[in-house]
Amino acid sequence: MLKSGCRIRYFSRLASRLPPRLFSWVFIPCDVVCLLFQGAGVDMALAGLSIQVIVMVVFCGLFADYLIRYFRAGRTERFGRRAQLFFSFMALAILLILTRCTYRLFELRDGYRSGAIRNESYFIALEGG
Repeated sequence: MLKSGCRIRYFSRLASRLPPRLFSWVFIPCDVVCLLFQGAGVDMALAGLSIQVIVMVVFCGLFADYLIRYFRAGRTERFGRRAQLFFSFMALAILLILTRCTYRLFELRDGYRSGAIRNESYFIALEGG
């Protein structure tokens, strides 16, 4: 039960090009498939990482499109503090994951014995952080 004075803010489903439930039905299985590819070996790991980067870029594009359509539809109310924090940390997480995945593509392009994979400072910064 909600306390009196609590407001629940719903985001417009009409601003999304895909039904909201479809996001989890599409992007979570894509991520699982990418992780399975990455565990299968060097060439498959490169394919899995490449697909993962592509899927994340598509997700970011759809999310940016949603926000643009949301505000163009006359939604002038500002996001609350919690929503702003959520979207800020989500953007940061996506940026860090994309950076890591892109580096892993660079690192594995010559296999598991390449010089890039032996660079300890990059490993600590991107894998340990």
